[in-house]
Amino acid sequence: MKLVRFSILGLFLLLIPVLSLGFAPSETASFDINQLKYDPYPAEPGEYMTLWIEIHNKGTGNADNVVFELEPRYPFSLDMSEVATREFSTIPGLYTMVLQYKMRVDKDALEGWNEIKLKYKIDDGSWLEKETEIYITEPPNKAELKVFYVGIEPKTYPGGETTLSVDLANIASGSAYYTIVKAESEVAEIEVNEIFIGTMDADDFDTIDFKLKIKENVKPGRYPVTVKSYYKDEDDKRYETEDTIYIKVYDAEEVMQELQVETPWWQYLAYIIVALIIIKYFITPAVKKTISFFRKKKK
Repeated sequence: MKLVRFSILGLFLLLIPVLSLGFAPSETASFDINQLKYDPYPAEPGEYMTLWIEIHNKGTGNADNVVFELEPRYPFSLDMSEVATREFSTIPGLYTMVLQYKMRVDKDALEGWNEIKLKYKIDDGSWLEKETEIYITEPPNKAELKVFYVGIEPKTYPGGETTLSVDLANIASGSAYYTIVKAESEVAEIEVNEIFIGTMDADDFDTIDFKLKIKENVKPGRYPVTVKSYYKDEDDKRYETEDTIYIKVYDAEEVMQELQVETPWWQYLAYIIVALIIIKYFITPAVKKTISFFRKKKK
């Protein structure tokens, strides 16, 4: 019996190195690629989302000249500030890193799972691919506020006062609650720069006037005015939108010359006609009566 036990123990000891080979890390560099998370979850149509992808070099050897390239498919697109291709000269063995991408979801995206592909290669090797899925929820019933330029009156100049008019429109299907509109400009002082609008239902619009005083040291030219809208949805979630419109500041002398309106020729003619009528029907008869009175007195 002891002999059998020693035989089994010896066989087990002999198998340990063989079994350990199956679990030991390979010396050759290779990657495990997994989606960590994306935010918000689920993704929403028309909104931005951030995707985090975990890269793990499961080999003990270094991975040299590594290139990762994200290939978003519709309804996803990379933000303009993002770069799809990421290059690394060396990723050490057994090292873990995270790639982060900011993307936008198309406003017409349908509810459901959608794939994103990440390609990668090591040195001059062939491209390998890893696909991950993102869940998109159905479009939320929310508002979307947009500012449109209406006009500015009178013409503005350095040191002058004017009124800027803009239209605020809700171009989406939801309602915007507790809406506040704020205007900001580096070239003008705004008398009341925050205006409470209240509730804006779908397709509503409101005209808003801001009284501006242009600063004295401003040179003639086009300048931006930032208009921000703050509102909440029916779930009390807060939103903020920002639009930029441009106003033109004119030369002060040019504006003053336009304000000095020339008298039209017909107006001078009207003055002459009125004067002749007064002379004929009022002054002349009065003079004649006076002369006649003094003549009678002399007799």
